[in-house]
Amino acid sequence: MTTKQKALKHYDGMIKWAKKQKPRARANAFDMLIETDQEWHSDDCPYCKQKRDDCLSCPLNGEVTFSHESCCGGLWEKMDKSKTWASWITAAEKVRKYIKKNG
Repeated sequence: MTTKQKALKHYDGMIKWAKKQKPRARANAFDMLIETDQEWHSDDCPYCKQKRDDCLSCPLNGEVTFSHESCCGGLWEKMDKSKTWASWITAAEKVRKYIKKNG
């Protein structure tokens, strides 16, 4: 399985789980981690797990220099800052689409 396929599968699992949560409940990576053994930070990202020397070579880096704001064209940061599961799902679906196109 390619890194891209692993990342898409990772997002499919997270989104599927999030859709079972109350839409207006607060999005919480720890809750997801406890119940699914995965969450949306770098420890579970197949691209981050490749142990690159730096993030600049990552195909998901949307800028010349790397910061969380540039990951997935800035979409990851929006997902990470989502307040509710409903908004997290919307943002996560955009990140997944970005990975499908650019990963």
